[in-house]
Amino acid sequence: MPLGLASQQNVVYPGFDPSFQYTGGKGSGRGKLTRSDGSVFDGHFKDGKFQGQGKWVLASGAVFEGEFKEDKRWGPGKLRFPDGKVEIQEYREYDPVGEGVRWSADGLRAWRMVEGRQREPIPVEEAAAVAERLGLAVPSFGEDED
Repeated sequence: MPLGLASQQNVVYPGFDPSFQYTGGKGSGRGKLTRSDGSVFDGHFKDGKFQGQGKWVLASGAVFEGEFKEDKRWGPGKLRFPDGKVEIQEYREYDPVGEGVRWSADGLRAWRMVEGRQREPIPVEEAAAVAERLGLAVPSFGEDED
């Protein structure tokens, strides 16, 4: 059920934890929402918006895992593209900020990212250090992707 359409209290909807609460037609708690474009958000909501930790599978096939604030990527996060490349960045109001890193689909090459733009190649060990500074693990590559 799309958020904003339900106004009943104490009703459990498919994909939402029983603790999910509606106030004034806006949901708060943990849940899973599928949008009309096919994108799926699985995580926390506050007042009907993505808030806190979550996983957003976009209609394009890209997957973002990280922090959200008022429906926007906000904080450290990992973005895996359909072609297998992975970026780890800090986000503010949806946009990448500061230093981040991009790995090739096989995980054998890496590039420094600055404000969301790919810069020079860096050793994968340095890329791992950037991820660590952002508080995120180095992603897995290949068949056991996370």
